[in-house]
Amino acid sequence: MNHMRILISGSSGFIGKHLTKFLVEKNHKVQFLTRNSNLSENKNIHYWEPDNFKLNKVLVEKSDVVICLNGKKIISPLRNKLREIKSSRYNPIETFISTFEECTKLPKLFISASACGFYGDRPSEILDENSQKGNGILSDISNEWENKSSLKNLRVVNLRFGNIIHNDSHMFKQLKKFCKIIGAKRINGGENFFPWISLLDTLRAIEHIIHDEKIMGPVNITSNNNLRFNEVFNDLNQVIKPFIKIPVPKILIKLFFGQIGVEALLNDQKVIPLKLQNAKFEWMVRTPLESLNSVL
Repeated sequence: MNHMRILISGSSGFIGKHLTKFLVEKNHKVQFLTRNSNLSENKNIHYWEPDNFKLNKVLVEKSDVVICLNGKKIISPLRNKLREIKSSRYNPIETFISTFEECTKLPKLFISASACGFYGDRPSEILDENSQKGNGILSDISNEWENKSSLKNLRVVNLRFGNIIHNDSHMFKQLKKFCKIIGAKRINGGENFFPWISLLDTLRAIEHIIHDEKIMGPVNITSNNNLRFNEVFNDLNQVIKPFIKIPVPKILIKLFFGQIGVEALLNDQKVIPLKLQNAKFEWMVRTPLESLNSVL
C-alpha cells in the first residue's frame, strides 16, 4: 500500500485528532495546519490564516492528499451563531481552492468534510449519493459547503458524515449531559432513521477513499446497518445509564439545542453508503454499543 504525504486542517477536532493518529500509525507522512502561530515552530505543523484566505502554496504542492475537516460544532446548548457555523466551514474551503488555483502542481486528492444534513428530513425515502438536496438549515449549509469545494482537474471527495458514535464524540457527550439531567427513554418517538457510524469505520473509510482513485464526489460516511433513533438511543443508554427514563418531546430538544439540533438529531434519513458498498469497503462495527466499547 502506498504511503502518502497528507496535509490536514482541523486536526485538533474530534475526527481530526483521531484521523491523524490513525494515518501516522499507517506510516503516512502527515503535516498539519494550525491557526496558532506559536505551534508552527514544529516542522510538521504550519501556520495558516483561513479567515484571511492565506495559505503557503508550497505546502499544498508537496502534498499527495489534502484533507479539510474544519467546522464549528453543530449540536451545542451554547448555540453557535449561524454566521460562525458557516464561516468556519466556508472560509477554509475557499482558502484551499484559491490556493489550488495558484499551484503549479496539484495534489492527487482533496477531501472535504460535509454531512448527511445535506438530505434534510426525508421520511419513507431511501437516500444515497445520487439523491437530491433536501430542505432545512443543515441541508443548505452542506450544499453550499460542497459547492465551494469543486475544482476541475482535481479529484474531490465530500465526506457526508453521519453521526459518529464514540465515547469521545461531541454528539455523544452532549446527549450524555442531556440524559444525565433529563433522563430520556426516547426522544420524539424515536422512529426516525438515524445515520450513524463508528469512529473506527470512519477512519478506515477515509483511508479506503484515499487509496481508491475511482471514488470521487459526495460519499456517505455511514454504517451499512440502518437503525432508527430509538434503537441507537437504547444502545447509548446502556452506557449513559440515566437515573430515570422518560419520553422527551421534540420541543425540549429545540429548547436545548435549537433548530439545528432538531435537524441533526430528529431528521428522518435512511442513508445508504452506496459508494463505499460499491468500492467493496467492509465495515467492522455493527452496532452503536459495539462502537462505544470498541478500541482503536
